[in-house]
This record gives sequence, structure tokens and C-alpha cells, in this order.
Amino acid sequence: MIGFGYNSNFGTSVYPASIGYTESDNSGNTRGHLIFATRNTTGATDVPTERLRIQTSGKTSFSYDATPANAQYGQIEISKNGASNADPDWSYVSFHRVGQIAWQQGIDTNDYVVAKTGGSGKDTLDAERLRIHSGGGITVPTGG
Repeated sequence: MIGFGYNSNFGTSVYPASIGYTESDNSGNTRGHLIFATRNTTGATDVPTERLRIQTSGKTSFSYDATPANAQYGQIEISKNGASNADPDWSYVSFHRVGQIAWQQGIDTNDYVVAKTGGSGKDTLDAERLRIHSGGGITVPTGG
């Protein structure tokens, strides 16, 4: 691992951010994943959490709460365990320009949702425009 950032306690090897390699197969000349980690606290011994992983297959996975990537999902995976954040059931991708409307799409309580929000990034739904229920039904809210 390569550590980045200020560490006033040189008795530890814990840095606020790191880049490293984690081995996935030790046969032959080995292979593994490239990982990026950050921490959301300031304690001298608080270990950074993996946030981005580029797997040996090329798949990229993101995690903001240390939920491990699952190889059965697509080429890009955003994982979240739902234990924290403003809306614990909402895991999404947001497309926006600063000061303008943002479009979000993702998983909300096992349904696929497309929503829009105001002029800044948010962690919750503002105006749901389309919902595809896990059972196959489709809902288009009034005004959507």
C-alpha cells in the first residue's frame, strides 16, 4: 500500500488515503485488484476504507460504506449496505451540472427509479419521474 496525507503519529502506518494491490490469485505470477481507500474521520489510527476497486477483469466497483463488490453484477457497480446516509434505501447515480437540475437513477427499496432534483447534489429523492417495481409494474407519478 502507498499512503497519502498527513500522519502525525509515525508509529503507525495508517494514512488518510491509500492506493494498493490486493492479490486475488497467487498461482504462477499472481494477479490482483487495484484499490483506492479514504477515511471519513481524523483519528491517528482510523484505517481508510476501500472506495474504488479495479478488478483483474477490468470491472470497476465503487463503495461508500465498505460494502464489498459482487462479481455477478455488471461492469460498473455501486454498492451500499443501507445502514447509513440520509436515505438508507436509495443507491443511485447522479448526472448534474452545478446550479442546474440533476437527474438521478438507481435502486430505491428494490425498485428502479428515475428522479430529478434541484440545483445541487443531494442524497435523497426530490421528484420521482418513473418507478419500475421489482415485480414488473411501472408507475409514472402525476406530472412526471
